[in-house]
Amino acid sequence: MTTSRNLTALEICQSLVRCPSLTPDQAGALDFLENLLTDAGFRCSRQTFSADGTPDVENLYAEIGKGPPHLSFAGHVDVVPAGDEQLWSHPPFDAVIEDGKLYGRGTADMKGAVACFTAAA
Repeated sequence: MTTSRNLTALEICQSLVRCPSLTPDQAGALDFLENLLTDAGFRCSRQTFSADGTPDVENLYAEIGKGPPHLSFAGHVDVVPAGDEQLWSHPPFDAVIEDGKLYGRGTADMKGAVACFTAAA
């Protein structure tokens, strides 16, 4: 996805929530962030972390500028399974806004925070 305008933190969060990124599958969330950050002038790369007894997990690194000072944001876009989706007031990956609240898997941990620091960057 490329954009001709800056997305708000809310729009970024909605896009991330709509990616059903159950560990270890990034389900397009890292692709979305990489495209967004590349369009903003960041250099992006991927690294896969591996550990015995766990699935490999892909990570995204984005950097801009050269030399110190350095500022680092760290977060994750993977989520645990939503459980019985019939118990949700809204489908967990639909990113519904109702009464001024965003509903969806990962809004509080931690897709919302990733969206905020991405919008700020």
